[in-house]
Formats: sequence, C-alpha cells, structure tokens
Amino acid sequence: EAGIDGGPSHWIYNRPPNAIFLSQYVPFQAWEEYGGNQWGEWDRSNLRLMWARANTNTNIFKILNDSIREGTKAILAPEDFQLIDTYRPGAAATNRVAGKGVNEPRGVLLQRKPFWLTPTLVPQFGFGTNEEDSYWIHIQDGEYYEGIRQTHEIMARNLGYHFSDEPTFFLSIVYSNVYKVDEGYEGDLSISGVSNGENVHTFLNNLIKADTGQTLVLSGTGGGAAKDSSDVVSTGDLLTVTSADTLNQTVYTISLAPLNANNTLTLADGSSLILERDNYTASISGFSFGTTIRSLLEQVVKPALASLEIVDASGQLVPLTVLNADLEKVSTQATNQVYFRVKAQNGNVAMYRLLPIYSASDAYVLSDIYVVNQEASTIGAVPFGTSVEGFFANLLPVPGATLQLKAKSGADRDLGEMSYDDLLFVTSEDKSVTKVYLIQFTGEPEGLQSESRAAAPAPTNLRADLPVEATSVTLAWDYESGLEFGFEISRDGVPIGTVFTKTFIDKNVVIGETYEYSVHAYNEFGNSSAATLKFIAWPTAIEQNVLDKISIYPNVTTDMVYFRNIPEDSRVVMFDLSGRSLLVKKASELSSGLSLQPYANGYYMIKIMQGKEDVKSVKVLKQ
Repeated sequence: EAGIDGGPSHWIYNRPPNAIFLSQYVPFQAWEEYGGNQWGEWDRSNLRLMWARANTNTNIFKILNDSIREGTKAILAPEDFQLIDTYRPGAAATNRVAGKGVNEPRGVLLQRKPFWLTPTLVPQFGFGTNEEDSYWIHIQDGEYYEGIRQTHEIMARNLGYHFSDEPTFFLSIVYSNVYKVDEGYEGDLSISGVSNGENVHTFLNNLIKADTGQTLVLSGTGGGAAKDSSDVVSTGDLLTVTSADTLNQTVYTISLAPLNANNTLTLADGSSLILERDNYTASISGFSFGTTIRSLLEQVVKPALASLEIVDASGQLVPLTVLNADLEKVSTQATNQVYFRVKAQNGNVAMYRLLPIYSASDAYVLSDIYVVNQEASTIGAVPFGTSVEGFFANLLPVPGATLQLKAKSGADRDLGEMSYDDLLFVTSEDKSVTKVYLIQFTGEPEGLQSESRAAAPAPTNLRADLPVEATSVTLAWDYESGLEFGFEISRDGVPIGTVFTKTFIDKNVVIGETYEYSVHAYNEFGNSSAATLKFIAWPTAIEQNVLDKISIYPNVTTDMVYFRNIPEDSRVVMFDLSGRSLLVKKASELSSGLSLQPYANGYYMIKIMQGKEDVKSVKVLKQ
C-alpha cells in the first residue's frame, strides 16, 4: 500500500543505536548521504520505526526465513513473514485512545498497560473510552505522568521501553512449601513427601499454582477420573496441571516416600574451619574477618539432598561476587552478618552464622565496593556525590567497631553528601583504638589530595592540671592545623590513649609521682614530632580556704602562672626552695598572670598572703 502523499509506507523516528533497518522504503534523506545497511540500503543511526498519522498502521512481523535473520536475503517476499501484532488506529474521527485524541498538535506517546500480555490483530483493540477501561496509557506533551511533566525529549527517550506483568498464563507447573516438586515441564516428574493418609483436599491446598487460572486434577491413573476431595492420596497417583490458556499440560507422579531431614554441614578435607551446632544455633568460625565467602563455601559440604543459600540477617540473598566502584568483579567478603542457610529436603532449615576472628581492640573497615588501603589509611574509588548513608552501607566494619564521618573542620557529617577531605573515624569495640581513613573520590580534581594533604605539624604549649582533691591529670595543648586525624598521648614512653580533641584526662596517676607526657598528631603520613612535658602529680592548688575557691595554676609551666579568685587586698610572694623571696606583687597587678620567663628552670613556692596570713600556696616547676 502506498504511503501518504505518495511517500513510503514506513516512517522513521528515533532509532536506538543497535537497531538495523531492513526496509528499502525510508524517507527524507538520500541514500548516499548516510550509507546503508548490509544490502547498501539507507539507514539513519538515531531513528526508530513509529506510526505517524491516522490510518497508519504499526505492525510486528515474525521472521519465518533463516536467510532473513542471517542477513543474506533482503525483505522482498511476503511469505517470509507472519503478522503477529498490530496497532491500527482507524480514521482520524475515531482515533481516540483512553478517551483522548491521538492526532493532536502536541506529541502523543502510547504505551500498553502492564497486564496486556498477548498480541492482537483487531483494529483499535483496547482503545477504551477512558483511562480506566483502556488497555493503553495515553501520554501527551505538556501533561504530567507519574509526577513528571512530559516533553518531547522525555517521551522520545521512553520510546521502545515497556514494563509488563510477568506472563504466567502458559505455565503448567506448580510449587510447594511442603512437598518436593521436581523442576521442569515434561518428562518423569514427581511430587515427593506426601504424608500417608493425607486426603486430596489437603494435598491440593499445599500446592502453589504458577497462575491462578490453572486447572489441577488428581487421578489414580493417567487420564482417569478425578479423585474426590476426601479421597486419600496414594503412591502412583497422577497430578495433571493444565495452563490457564489450556495449551500446556504437565503430569506429576505422587510419591509418599518421606523426605530427607538432613541439613547439617560437614567440613571438607583439609579445612581449618570450626563448625558448631546445638538445638538452637549453628555457626562457622576459625577464619579471619574479610575472608571471601567463596573460600568458606569451598570448605564445607552440604547434604546431597539439601540446598544451601547465602543470606544476610534479613534473609536477603548475598552474591558471591559484586561489581566494585571501578566496575571490576570482586569476591564478596564474609562478615558476622552473613549466614549459610541449609534447607533439608523436607523443608527444615538450619542457619549457620559466619563468625570471623577479631579482637575487641580492632579498628578497621573493609569494603566490597571501595578500594581500602589499610597501610595508607585511605578509602578510594568513592563516587563523588555519594551520600553518608550510601557510603556506610558499602562498608564492612570489624564487628563491634563504631563509625563516624567527619568534615575537615572536625564537625560530624551525619547527613547529605560527602565532600573532599572527609575523614572516617573507626573506633574499636573496647574504645581503646581509633583508626582514621581519608576518603578519596573518583571524580575529584587532579592533584587535590596531594595539594591539600601533608604531614601533620606537632602540637604546642602542652600543659597539665591536677585539681584539688582530684586523682586525675588533665592535659591540654594548642593545635590549629586541621591536617590531623587525631592525637596520641603517651606517658613515660607508653601510649595511653588517642583523642580527636585537644584535651586528655589521665585517670591513673599517683599523687607525688613524676610523669613525662608526650603528645603527637598523626595522619596518613605518620606521626608528627611530639610536645613533651614533665609533671609532678601535686594538686595545682593546695586549698587553705575552700569557700574562697582560690587557685594557682598550672604547677608545671614554661612561662606563665595564673591566679583565680585572689582577694583584692592580697599580695603574691614567690620564693625559691632556699626560702629566698624573689618577687612580691599586689593581686591587682596580676590579672593577666605571672611570667616566670626571667627565672631559671626549677621549683618555686608561690604564696597568696592576706596581711600576715598565708591563705594559699603551691609549688611550681618552671622548665
């Protein structure tokens, strides 16, 4: 049939890149301009076949000739094709779908509704009179569909895409959570595990139809009369399942043999794993955190008639391999949130929890998606724009460890997207160790990390304070860099803690003992040089008048000594250890503190005097 205005009978619009047009009839462009298909016929890379006007049909043909499929024969003979589906809108006056016109000034896109699964050759089939009774979804340029305002570009991108319900009308199989049903459609199939004395009604209720329209008939012999619902099911009975479209049948032979109940794993030869099981729990241990699931699977043996699935704590299947952020296939790593679910033939399930070896002081993460470098303390290949929630979902922290993401400023980042120079703090279960990772993004500007990251400088002005009647020393220091992951504190050369703030409390001190503290900052480049301080654990202020709250601090300093709540009529007197008076000042002169810079290193006694009364005194070490 000739096309419109004497043109071709096929119109071309928005073809996907991998499609090849076989038709000789293509409008608008010269053959020579774009080349052709395998027969030298014209082809345009961005076009797709589509109806254009009223009385213009769109057809789907089944290719009957192998030569056509193989590209050795052109499309010339009608007998090489079978028409199997069509869209036939009819005349413009009746060309309405879902109660709306198709020949509109604005663009229109038609999609079949998901439930429509079978082809048709009937003109205007399923057009309907409104959106509810139509088999079609009518989408028009400028209208909103599923919350999105439709445009020509959006509608063109949706051409060729269609979502449909799963077709089950042709299926002639059944399932069961009670019996073992052989897989397949034909051949020697059976249903096993039916109980002795079970009647037909109970048996059929324990089956799950693949389609609600199926017909199930249980008979004593092939093609025999159906048993009554109260009849007892016997070995050798036949279940005939007919598909909803009546075109397919599957026959199952019934077996009353009991199903195997074994769901216990055993170890493969040479395995070093530990299998434990009691009446309530089962576990697999004896492997390191981060071992691949595949390697564990290779070290256990399931019963021959049982099935084994790998699931997480919510019962979702866990794959053996995943694609990481670099689109490389990697083996999934085992965590304590993974289980081997072993299901016996009779349906009984045993859940073996994976229990990797770890210590309460371990502080690190792994990932199946990102590239984690433990030595450099970096997590790489993180796509820029990743949310905090998405980032955490792709991390595998050692059991018991807690995670906190922090911005470069030190503020917690709990929501939104991650940013350059974000840090992940991983704290061990016993809180004794914290490891910090620098996040590296796949899309970050070239050289960003190398320009902004450097070795952390050392802390300065380390000082200590031991309040009256206290048994703990408070350390404080100055630090302004922002390059640090944290600070490590040592006492007498032994590490005693890690913090992320500029203070630390040492609770294990003995009054009168001398300690040497050191504090250094650290990041991915290692440790900075340390700030050090020798400290005698005497209280900073020896209280004479508790009500006045007078204090002199610190008792170890390199320069300044400060005073709190000194009476206005008092004076400050400083002596060396021989009792020689070195300084006398009015309290009003020391509002900014007292500098010991002019004096030699050593011990001094500083007293607060009111008249002849010594109301406060403290021994101070200047170093």
